[in-house]
Amino acid sequence: MSIRFLVLSDTHNAPFPAPLPPADVILHCGDLTNAGGLSNYRHAIANLAALEAELVLVIPGNHDLSLDPKWWAANLIPGTDDDMDPLEPQKAHRLFADAKRDHVIHLLDEGTHTFTLADGRRSFTLYASPYTPDFGGFAFAYPPHEDRFSAAGGAANPIPSGVDIVMTHGPPLPISDRWQLDIGAGGEHCGCPKLWRAIERAKPVMHCFGHIHEGYLPGTQLTYTKRVK
Repeated sequence: MSIRFLVLSDTHNAPFPAPLPPADVILHCGDLTNAGGLSNYRHAIANLAALEAELVLVIPGNHDLSLDPKWWAANLIPGTDDDMDPLEPQKAHRLFADAKRDHVIHLLDEGTHTFTLADGRRSFTLYASPYTPDFGGFAFAYPPHEDRFSAAGGAANPIPSGVDIVMTHGPPLPISDRWQLDIGAGGEHCGCPKLWRAIERAKPVMHCFGHIHEGYLPGTQLTYTKRVK
């Protein structure tokens, strides 16, 4: 049996490209919005719900600010006219909880998840993480010295060996110039070397990510078929 995956990322409030092919599972690798906002999350959920798929799996990105409660609390500006709603993270997560119930849209926490499709014969494991190296003070950031992806490095939610899919917002930093998907506008590599080492160790069938817009390769195939024994 096979599972058809369709990968999206960094849609930033924009309409999804159309037409998109049908898939069993849609993976959105983060940055649904430019800067959070409940109306923007509602719009993104409506776009996701309109896609033809049995499962829609989503992680936030560094621009989905209010989906990171720690970032939101640390950046509140009390007593100003543009004061952010301190309850927006709870409200935003509630929107996605409702979407899971009504539209099979799952907002994934960092860690490993297992999904079985409705036919009961096709299942897969997926590791998800919205975190990226700190850049510009955005959400879901970690400092350069931190290893979020390996138990040996002290990660609370390491990528397990043998996982089928790894889904992160940011790219790894490759050890070879063969891979260009993490190169920014200035030609610099922006990926995470610790994530690369974790991917080499875990050897997933597929690793999907976004974050570095300049790394997008126009014309590449977005669908992937995973063979399940």
